[in-house]
Amino acid sequence: MKNIMKTFYGISLFLLCFIVSYGDVFAVDFTIKTNLMREYTEVITPAAASSPSSCGGSTTLPPPMTLTMQVVDSVTTQFTVRVIEKDNPGNVLVGPNTHAKTNGVNFNLANGELTHTITGIPPSKKVLVVELYKGNTVSGSPYFSQEITTRSESGPGVLTIGDVGDGTSVSGAAGMITGGSKSNPTATSSEITVNIKEQVDAEYIVLLTIDSPTAGVREENSTISTPVIYNKTATSFQVYLADTNAVDVQNIRLNVLIQSYQ
Repeated sequence: MKNIMKTFYGISLFLLCFIVSYGDVFAVDFTIKTNLMREYTEVITPAAASSPSSCGGSTTLPPPMTLTMQVVDSVTTQFTVRVIEKDNPGNVLVGPNTHAKTNGVNFNLANGELTHTITGIPPSKKVLVVELYKGNTVSGSPYFSQEITTRSESGPGVLTIGDVGDGTSVSGAAGMITGGSKSNPTATSSEITVNIKEQVDAEYIVLLTIDSPTAGVREENSTISTPVIYNKTATSFQVYLADTNAVDVQNIRLNVLIQSYQ
């Protein structure tokens, strides 16, 4: 009996050592890391005494004792994962996909740790839920669930476009800006296509300022009219610039801040 109780307390301590807390993460690939356990029940029935009572009466045995404990799940052979919208569980973004549980690959039989990476989760402005079920179906309650977010990346970017109305080269793309191109409808105007890191959709804000990376041309740059942003897509937008003085030669750099609508 003492050995059994020692085992029970030992298992309880084992579980406490492996409690894991998870926070919201920004991810397109998400790694599940949890301990795969199962409930184990054992009934302990006291054995009858080998010799009669010294008082000459019958021996009264204590009632059987039922012990329920958590142990490493060595029985389950498969698990199923999926990703759904929290507020619309019927919208399944990934899965359900069933995988084998293999010791030494994605499972550690010694401590019950299960690790699995879900790839290809699409960006979404919604809160998503990653679920893991024991077996090859998604019936009942999930064994593991975690809320995640995969919102598009936001932030600053820069692109140097040179002179308005002259030249077609752009350079210095950095940050949220991945590149671009330039055309000149007239000698005093330019259309710039700015390529950006992919967004969920075209519902984002573009904050744009202009500066001069070259000293001594601030007067020439001051003749630029207010830029117009148009033709937004998930991967690019366009900027129209006009110069009120065709003689001036500018060296313009676009400073951009991308922020997705929530």
